[in-house]
Amino acid sequence: MKASDWVAMTLKSQTDHVFGITGGAVINLLDSIHKHGPKLINLHHEQACAMAADAYARLKGFGCCIGTSGPGATNLITGTCCSWFDSVPVLTIAGQVPTDQLKQDPRLRQLGFQETDTLSLFKGITKDSRRLVSARKFYTPVRIQDTLLEAMHTTLIDRKGPVFLEFPDDSQREDITGQCSPNYTQEFITPIKDVHKLHDDMSALLKNSKRPVLIIGAGAKNDNIRLLLEYLHIPVFLTWGAMDFLDDSHPLNMRDFGVTSQRAGNMAIRNADLVIALGTRLDSHCFVDTKGKLMVVDIDEAELSRHSTKYKYKLDTNFIAAPDMPKRSFSGWISKIKRLRNTYPIVKTTQGNPYLFFNKLSKVASNNSVIITDAGQNLTWTMQTWKVKLGQRLFSAFNHSPMGYSLPASIGAAFAEPKKDIICIIGDGGLQMNLQELNSIVGYGLPIKIFVINNNGYGMIKQTQSNWDCLKDGVACEPYLEDLERISKAFSIPYYKITKFDKGDLKFILGRSGPVIIEVMIKDKSPIEPKLKMGDEFDDLTPKLTNDEKDKIDKFLQSS
Repeated sequence: MKASDWVAMTLKSQTDHVFGITGGAVINLLDSIHKHGPKLINLHHEQACAMAADAYARLKGFGCCIGTSGPGATNLITGTCCSWFDSVPVLTIAGQVPTDQLKQDPRLRQLGFQETDTLSLFKGITKDSRRLVSARKFYTPVRIQDTLLEAMHTTLIDRKGPVFLEFPDDSQREDITGQCSPNYTQEFITPIKDVHKLHDDMSALLKNSKRPVLIIGAGAKNDNIRLLLEYLHIPVFLTWGAMDFLDDSHPLNMRDFGVTSQRAGNMAIRNADLVIALGTRLDSHCFVDTKGKLMVVDIDEAELSRHSTKYKYKLDTNFIAAPDMPKRSFSGWISKIKRLRNTYPIVKTTQGNPYLFFNKLSKVASNNSVIITDAGQNLTWTMQTWKVKLGQRLFSAFNHSPMGYSLPASIGAAFAEPKKDIICIIGDGGLQMNLQELNSIVGYGLPIKIFVINNNGYGMIKQTQSNWDCLKDGVACEPYLEDLERISKAFSIPYYKITKFDKGDLKFILGRSGPVIIEVMIKDKSPIEPKLKMGDEFDDLTPKLTNDEKDKIDKFLQSS
């Protein structure tokens, strides 16, 4: 059997769609996919292919993208980084020159046409970076079949993430025979004694706690954790990667915390006497500064090593259950946090304010929606404001956060969930990064609703520059942006401009069939508020409260 045929059929066993662009070094593989594999979705830039595959995997559990050698492969890097940093299982495949044209002398820059050392380029942003070749060419015990199966397996085990495979042109055309005997990497095994240790420690700490909180990250979005939080019945804070884990009306959902969040989150965590963090690495955006004890559960040893607490456990959160302990009531503590949230709401009521727009859009979006937001201010406004409903999915490329992600990601989501409403939120600057994919949306007839936030380009950079007296506001912030209505007309996509955020208008737009572009006019230089500035205390967000007011909050939260 032709090797590329076998690869195509194997991919079909794992996924219904792959996202790719053709090229001389990958033409045999794509031909095989057309004949024997999953449906090939042709986009207009390899960067978009990787981002579409990333979103597809977030919704379906596995994604695949394909590019040709050289520039086709290097264009896949940005989207692969999104999957790497957010632990998303994607198989990234790139063609390569024939094996006899691969350079052997490291002093050579290139031997074959469009040859690039992609194995090295992808090594630092994937779980594994390997070449699909047969044993008889390189005299190794590895075979094409084994390598592919092991790569697919690797994306899904331990801390999930992308794997890169380089597929030389002659290897694609090779005839392969024989049975597969893959040497799978050992799956992560959670020792029972470690689980018992966690449960014992959790019971002991909760027994003496008056103000506990539970932090749930993207690595803890599973049914066992749902059962745990219902049993413990303590207030829950969510990282952005887990914001769609609980609907906003859930009585334990206290929403977000961190650098750009509600005030109540940081205040409550700072005054908690116990913080239990599950499936989150507590990065620089969602770090924790608490007066209480910190308990951290993570599958990644390297992430655990960053924390100085003695209560840290290398465990898969799927194995965590409710500890053997009597139920306790923390209703008073929960009520205080809720009261604090009501005292310091984020939503603004003036027209032209982005917080008002996202609040209105959130209210009219259906429970059947997948909401994908982009980068910079529109990402932050969405995550600060959106009230998740039961059944909704809300995500972005949170840790890599490239401008332009949400447009191709929405394409991936539309193929992953064709019966759901796909809402794309993107900035006027970010739209330009993958503008070509409007062709794909029209060509495939995808009913994506594209909300373009017009803040005259690069609003996040403008706000950041304004915080530094030494930087001139406006530098690298004023790109030329073509009129969006003209762009929409060029792609034959219906266009709306909204300046007043009327729920009736938004509901009408969301109910339209087919793709729609909606230009949302907001006030220029609208800031993210509140926001923690560099060097400030964890609970000292800007705009700042007085010291007297902060002291009153601390006393209120710590009172019996």
